[in-house]
Amino acid sequence: MGEISVRQKLEAEAERWLTALQAADQRIGRAAVALDWLLRLTETAESERLSKLTRSQLANLDAEIYAFIEPMAPAGSGARPEPIDRDALMRMALQLRQGITNLADGRPWSFHVTNLRRHLNRPKGSEIIKSGYSAEHWEAAFLMRAADLITKHGARIHRCALKACRRLFVRHKGGLYCSKACSQKERTERMKRALERKGESFSARRHLYYVHTLERQRNKAVASKARRRKKEGR
Repeated sequence: MGEISVRQKLEAEAERWLTALQAADQRIGRAAVALDWLLRLTETAESERLSKLTRSQLANLDAEIYAFIEPMAPAGSGARPEPIDRDALMRMALQLRQGITNLADGRPWSFHVTNLRRHLNRPKGSEIIKSGYSAEHWEAAFLMRAADLITKHGARIHRCALKACRRLFVRHKGGLYCSKACSQKERTERMKRALERKGESFSARRHLYYVHTLERQRNKAVASKARRRKKEGR
């Protein structure tokens, strides 16, 4: 009776872990989408947000890392592996961040791993061969999996074209900026330079646009009361 209870408990735990892996796999995505996830992970480590994750968030990250290492699910009993040490995760993510930065800036990246095993699997009836890694230490398998992904899709990683930003991001559809905010900032700066060449003031142009907007949305009486903001210190 006791043996059955223990077995049922282990089976239930394995089922929960499999469910967690499947959910993590959905969050990570595939191809360039997974590259986005990888880059976000390294940013989390670089900004030290990793040290502030809750226990639940860290458990989700554990599942994402194992799902990333071996998308076809870990070999063996299916039992949940030991939780990933937060400090070890920080070191690995920072190492990966340095490698990605080197490649984005035209410098080489190399690393050494030991005791690594690669798995290939072609599910019955599928035309896709899945690949994953296992090792005595998860860091080695993770770095190899990341290197595979970067080799295939890493050319999409660029620095934001905004000089004040220069953040690394995964380029989609030829985008030059890491965010809509950076794109808007660059357009604003170009407009300022163009107006300066004409001897016009950007703040005056912006105020005029605001007045016209008030006229459309409210009326001319309200718009006529609009005043330009004074600059700080004046």
